[in-house]
Amino acid sequence: MQITIPDDPRLRHRARTAGFASVQEYVLHLVNHEVQQVDIRELAADQQDAEEWIRDLRAFVKSIPPSNPDFDDSREAKYSVQ
Repeated sequence: MQITIPDDPRLRHRARTAGFASVQEYVLHLVNHEVQQVDIRELAADQQDAEEWIRDLRAFVKSIPPSNPDFDDSREAKYSVQ
C-alpha cells in the first residue's frame, strides 16, 4: 500500500524529535503502534466476553433446581464404613 505524506514542517519536527531519520519511518512507526493497540483492545474485549459468558453460565447452572434434593453426594455418604 502506498500513501502520500504531506510535506508538513511540524511532522518533520516530530519525526526528528522522536529520533527517526525520516518522516516515512516515523509514520510507519505510528501506524504499527496503532495496529498493536487495536490488537490489545480486541484481546481485552475477547477476555471480557469470556468472563461474562462464564458468569452467565454459572448463574444459569445455579438456577437449575436439583432433580433429587434428598440425594446425598457428600464424601461421607460415598465412603461410608459399614
